[in-house]
Amino acid sequence: MTQHSESGSAFRSKKYTSFSAIVEDITAGNLKASFILAPLAMVMNRKGTPVKIVHLGHRDGTTMMVRKDSPYRTFADLRSRRIAIPHRYSNQRILVERLKERFGFGPDDITLVDYPPPEMPAALKTGQIDAYVVGEPFPAKAEMDGFGRVLYFTKDIWPRFISCVLVVHEDLIRENRPLVEELVRGISRSGRWIDEPGEDLAPGVVEEKDAPPPGAPRRDSLTILREGFGRTHRMQAAAIAARRDYYAQDPELLKFVLSHPPDRVRYTNLIPARADFEEIQKYAGPVSWNRIRQVLRPILGLGLFLLFWQLATLNNKATDVPPPYLTFRGLAELLRQGVLLRNVVASVFRVLWGFTLAALVGIPVGIALGRSRILSELFNPPVQVLRPISPIAWLPIATLLFGTVTWFDPSDLAAIFLIFLSSFFSITTASAAAVASVEQKYIRSALNLGVKGLALIRRVIFPAALPQILTGLRIALGISWVVVVAAEMLGVSSGLGYQVNDARNNLRYDLVVAAMVVIGLIGLGLDILMRAIERAELARRGIARV
Repeated sequence: MTQHSESGSAFRSKKYTSFSAIVEDITAGNLKASFILAPLAMVMNRKGTPVKIVHLGHRDGTTMMVRKDSPYRTFADLRSRRIAIPHRYSNQRILVERLKERFGFGPDDITLVDYPPPEMPAALKTGQIDAYVVGEPFPAKAEMDGFGRVLYFTKDIWPRFISCVLVVHEDLIRENRPLVEELVRGISRSGRWIDEPGEDLAPGVVEEKDAPPPGAPRRDSLTILREGFGRTHRMQAAAIAARRDYYAQDPELLKFVLSHPPDRVRYTNLIPARADFEEIQKYAGPVSWNRIRQVLRPILGLGLFLLFWQLATLNNKATDVPPPYLTFRGLAELLRQGVLLRNVVASVFRVLWGFTLAALVGIPVGIALGRSRILSELFNPPVQVLRPISPIAWLPIATLLFGTVTWFDPSDLAAIFLIFLSSFFSITTASAAAVASVEQKYIRSALNLGVKGLALIRRVIFPAALPQILTGLRIALGISWVVVVAAEMLGVSSGLGYQVNDARNNLRYDLVVAAMVVIGLIGLGLDILMRAIERAELARRGIARV
């Protein structure tokens, strides 16, 4: 119950800004019941999270928005455009897939991006996306602010559309089934009340003329209808939902959602039925043709590359560029001898040291340059002068600096130094650019709340800049891997670069190419690892490309 109920159990609401956070809390057992996207709930259940769908959230209530001044009049005009959806496992995505089929689009004719619903209107206004499709009130926000235009209401293109469902953890159902039944009955009764005609006031709702005066103890616990706001059930629901403990939205926005048009969102007929989920299951199923294509295309590309390689080396002698089978035979030889593993470990060791040191130094330096105009003006010129110099050109300097070191292998130190230089400049410039691009409204808001100094950097600036910093780290790691192989060809006795040079000196070109294959595969693995970290960070924020 709430202050708007006359009896029953007390259910405490909790507001989330991303569906990823809801999933994490449900999986961890911290959240026992929640409204969540229907396909996402089905995927959670399939992956082992013990939840059951017990009720629907509402019918329709989802809108596709475009800019008011855009040329888009139908979905056909959105070919090759970016459309934001709330999650890859959402009925909004299924809606887009249906429209793609209806208008004859190919699988890659639309770019879908996951986006936090509260940020969609601003992204549309600034041109980061061309359209978005999401549940209310975020479409109405763009419409009310004057820059958004409705392209489609779901009620017009997919009648009885379901966006969210109520899921309950099976532990709660097993331990307290009457409580779950009470929750479902209360939600169902509330939905019927919203859609019924009438102006009888719900418990806890009063008109302004009957409300206690400002400052009175009871006033904060009441929902007060301002003069002229209206007192139909839908208007009362708008005022209740606008409260800080629910949507914390402008009451006029929610009033707009529930009245423009009146059937924009419907709250009746919400008992789950099998027919409602049949099409959802097709898209939330374990395997889709799009996923199969994503797997088959790289395999096909690799197969074509090997075929071309084989055909290009058909008439070569053994001492010329070797065909694939000789290369893989050489790779097997290196594995049997144990040489390959030793050299891989040596190269990875040097890269990890140089890259980690560069990140530990480059990120703080970049943040300082991005935050301070004086520091940027002082140190940006030398950074830009040194950055284009090839790291290999520093090898004589590195040898001179570390040639007399006795406490560490001088050749290792020289290679680590070159990797540090190659990564440091990339990381520093990426970090500085990321910090400089942080929107000032976030910084001003934090300052107004008293967040300053290192706390401002730690709690606001660094989190906001992190996605771009991660991109810089990924690029720097790739450069580091290229540099270590080149550095190991000069003056070292281990590593993959040394392996290539040693095999060349012995005229074993099969081993040269075998080492090259390993270098490429490790480089690919490092890039995949960094991309996974990027995606994980974006997914945690609810921003990820589908």
